[in-house]
Amino acid sequence: MNNIFLRRKKKIIIQRKNNQLEDVYISTLLKNVENLGYTFSAEIIEILRTYSVDEIEEFYREIIGNLKQLLGDHVSFKPMYPNFPRQVMEAKESELYLNAWLHYFGDWLGIRILPQYLKEPRPDLHSLFCIHIF
Repeated sequence: MNNIFLRRKKKIIIQRKNNQLEDVYISTLLKNVENLGYTFSAEIIEILRTYSVDEIEEFYREIIGNLKQLLGDHVSFKPMYPNFPRQVMEAKESELYLNAWLHYFGDWLGIRILPQYLKEPRPDLHSLFCIHIF
């Protein structure tokens, strides 16, 4: 059920428990979720503090799996222009045309034809989405 709410509303269903969890577990969970571009509301953090170690591990496995799927981690993706948009702006029109023609011709044949470019390193994006309680 959380997968649907997370995908549609950026919310989760979570219940208060009867334990007292050390902050190191919450901090670790938050850091790992932040690496995927998300964070939790203060209300969720307070509820997670009532979890046991086993309960937080189960929650972690579920939420990380859901977030990775939401981000497309289960899909193999190779862009035509790995250094977009700079690479496209600097390319000659003839290069772009030929790449597009070969790509669509390959689709017609049922094969993937992509130009070969080296991917240059990019700076990390640090925008976070906040997940709220439902």
